Amino acid sequence: MPSLKLLAVFWSSPSLLGDVGSWIRIACIRSLTTVIEVLVQNARTITVFESYLPPPLFRSAISGILKQGVERLDNVRQEAGASVLRLLYLPFPDVQNPTLWQLPGSSLLKSLFGSGDVKWNEASWLFPKVVRLLEISEYRSSILSGLVFSLGSKTDSIVSTYAYHSA
Repeated sequence: MPSLKLLAVFWSSPSLLGDVGSWIRIACIRSLTTVIEVLVQNARTITVFESYLPPPLFRSAISGILKQGVERLDNVRQEAGASVLRLLYLPFPDVQNPTLWQLPGSSLLKSLFGSGDVKWNEASWLFPKVVRLLEISEYRSSILSGLVFSLGSKTDSIVSTYAYHSA
């Protein structure tokens, strides 16, 4: 689905910094999550559902949301965390082989974040948990990219929290 890929381009653009950039990233996260939810909830009525939301695109979207979840902006991280929870508990689509749309590492994600307490905006709560997601190969590159971007931003609270918890 080209529109999902376009959203990923918007939120990975280095030129989208500051308030406007955070608004665009939040809008992209919300839109992407809603599109996935609507497609999955209506999968039974969509002919050739897999062509609308191929499993690799679904996993790529989750990786992109997780990347935003570890970047430097508190409000963007919070929105990404809320979206991860929504998608984590989204029922499988009513299609053949529905587990193709299972989030990689869903049991680890549920153990780390499944309490429903979304504090992704608090670096001291998030970063000790999120480094565990590096165990999941499908997310590793996106999470590392987000962490590097966060650490490179020199936001004191993020750098000191991550350095403390990764030592």
